Amino acid sequence: SVRNVSTQNRSGKIAYTLCPLMGRDLSFAGTVRRRVTENGVFFDNPYQKDFTGILYLRAKQASFLPALLFAKNAAMPDGISAVFSYAVAPSEEWECEWVLSYGVTAQAAEKAAMLSLPEAKLPSLPPITLLSVRSDLLADLYSQTLFTRVFARCGFYQCGGAFGCRDQLQDCLNLLAFEPQFLQQQILRTAACQFPEGDALHWWHGLLPGGKQKRRGVRTRCSDDFLWLPLATAVYVKQTGDWALLQKQIPFAAGDLLRDGEKDRYFTVEASAEQASLWDHCLRALERADTRGAHGLLLIGSGDWNDSFDEIGKGGESVWLTMFYLLCLKHSLPLCQKLGDKQREQAFQSRIRELTEAVEQNAWSGDRYVRAFYPDGNAIGQKGAGAC
Repeated sequence: SVRNVSTQNRSGKIAYTLCPLMGRDLSFAGTVRRRVTENGVFFDNPYQKDFTGILYLRAKQASFLPALLFAKNAAMPDGISAVFSYAVAPSEEWECEWVLSYGVTAQAAEKAAMLSLPEAKLPSLPPITLLSVRSDLLADLYSQTLFTRVFARCGFYQCGGAFGCRDQLQDCLNLLAFEPQFLQQQILRTAACQFPEGDALHWWHGLLPGGKQKRRGVRTRCSDDFLWLPLATAVYVKQTGDWALLQKQIPFAAGDLLRDGEKDRYFTVEASAEQASLWDHCLRALERADTRGAHGLLLIGSGDWNDSFDEIGKGGESVWLTMFYLLCLKHSLPLCQKLGDKQREQAFQSRIRELTEAVEQNAWSGDRYVRAFYPDGNAIGQKGAGAC
């Protein structure tokens, strides 16, 4: 918006410039096609397979012009600018808006853009008596989470629009009190990206030829991401009473195991012929995570929730991961009871006792719990340490 605080009429132009790549790097940008309409511009790139679908820039009352902003960079093709002209009288204000959206088809991209406009109808928020906050602030936080984290999946650390295994489950957990269907959808989406061994794609793009059964993402040795599936499932069913969801059959993702020395792999993943109930998906995640090191704590792999701990090394142990795993086990106990799985319940209780004892005996450092252990046994996060 532009507010004129002077005593004279003011006019000018505002431009939003976009140069979409729609591919892995700049080499793909030169094949991007664009179609200009009255209210926006549609982009697609039919010559590559990693970024299918339609990008849509909606900007009503704007002129669309070739952008010369990147002309000095021969590797960067010309973009396009949405140019708004304004004239504002003294003490008045002028506003404009533009929306960038994405969809499998042009119609889907255009519909997504309409959802974020001021006239879009948001779901009404039910009263939350346990929260002592202003209702307008609550609505703003709800909208921010829904549009930026669930729909757009954008942020400083998640700028590519992919689904994150842990990211969107965490985000949808925040919406559970308002819109539980978003968490249900994300639980099922994540379960379909889990391998039979229990781990899952760390992140993935799902809009690929082949529909819902085909994705392109990265398989890693991260140790926490797939654990968000059993935690989110347990919280969801206890909150909603939707116990039937635990029996829903979901196919696993098909993909070869990482080879020795292979840290991660980015590849196309299709649905496996093997499928199982959502509860079985959760159990496989819980079993996959139970790998212990010299201190009886869970192995950190190529990073726990803190991705920057990816160089601790093979045999390193995570105190945080062990505590998080304990939380997942405790939340899963009522599900065992509801399903009458006494043997599983007893196994989880035994595991809880063992890991709790390991944490208290090996990770407590007088005034704090250390964060992790290197393979050689040195602790991260000791009192007096320069970091962590």
